[in-house]
Amino acid sequence: MRSISVGCWVDTGSRDETEVEAGCSHFLEHLLFKGSDRLSAKDI
Repeated sequence: MRSISVGCWVDTGSRDETEVEAGCSHFLEHLLFKGSDRLSAKDI
């Protein structure tokens, strides 16, 4: 079996959010790892 791993890091997160954007990083984290009502985390 062959496998590959890819990583992507960006310098962004809750410490880089403005007051208007507060919580966006946390929300995206939940979408990526938990999915939503319509899409599972695997589908995303």
